[in-house]
Amino acid sequence: MTLDDLGQALYDLVLAVAQGTETCSEALGHQEFCIQVQAVRTYQPRMPAYLYKFT
Repeated sequence: MTLDDLGQALYDLVLAVAQGTETCSEALGHQEFCIQVQAVRTYQPRMPAYLYKFT
């Protein structure tokens, strides 16, 4: 399978789910999901870096 084939398969799957096809987890009865986003530190810490190992 080529990268183009995999991309097309992923696109087709996303489109099918958007049109209402059940995902595997939905077919098994699961209804919850969690999207985790890693926080990005956009500020400069005010305490010395060596103290961060204690926080």
